[in-house]
Amino acid sequence: MQSVFAGKVRTHAITLAEASKLRRAFLSDIRHRSFEVLAVTGPHYRRAERLIELHGVSQRLRTLDALQLAVALGLRQRALLDYFVASDKALCTIAATEGLPVVNAELP
Repeated sequence: MQSVFAGKVRTHAITLAEASKLRRAFLSDIRHRSFEVLAVTGPHYRRAERLIELHGVSQRLRTLDALQLAVALGLRQRALLDYFVASDKALCTIAATEGLPVVNAELP
């Protein structure tokens, strides 16, 4: 989330003050358990590596994106995922290829 907020400031979509306010709200949501924070485990890293091997030769799949996708795929296996949300077209495409229901946050 820090990277998302920084990117929005960098592209002048929001001000630094707005980013700080959003960061505080996000951290408050975590403290109040609006989101469940999960640890990234060994199986996630191995799955991310396989995803990069499979998709990285034909599409841009960055390491952290592959980890995010690996965690989402694990959550789907446990029936704990409704949607995979991202604002990266390549990542959304790969997630859809992997069978995840995708919401591209950049699209209306």
